[in-house]
Order: sequence, then C-alpha cells, then structure tokens
Amino acid sequence: MVKHYPEDHKQAVIRKLVESGLSLGQFAKQESINLSTLYSWRDKYLKVGSSLTESNSLDGWSPEQKFSIE
Repeated sequence: MVKHYPEDHKQAVIRKLVESGLSLGQFAKQESINLSTLYSWRDKYLKVGSSLTESNSLDGWSPEQKFSIE
C-alpha cells in the first residue's frame, strides 16, 4: 500500500533537509524515507520555488544537497 503524505508534512521534511546540511542519501536513511520519494519531494519544491526556509528562499541549499546521491 502506498503512503500518501499531506503537503505540509512534505514541506516540513524538505525544510528539515535544508537545515540539516546532510546529503539526500544520508537524510533519507536517517529519516527512514525512500530516497526516490525524497528526490521527488525536493524536485517538486525546487520547481515551484516554494519558500521552505525562514528566509523565504532556497539559497541555503548547497550543490551537494541539491544533487547528492549518497
């Protein structure tokens, strides 16, 4: 059965990812989230330009966070 998460949960997870400084792979393992799911959520919020940090930008994302597959 596929889990469906509310949008606010997805945004909270991505916000936590941004603030953690971890790679996507590390974060997925730490949070027990499927890596593909995490990529999907991250890509969705990058495309729409959602404000996920208190500074209302995604400027806090390092290249490693955006593209890492560890």
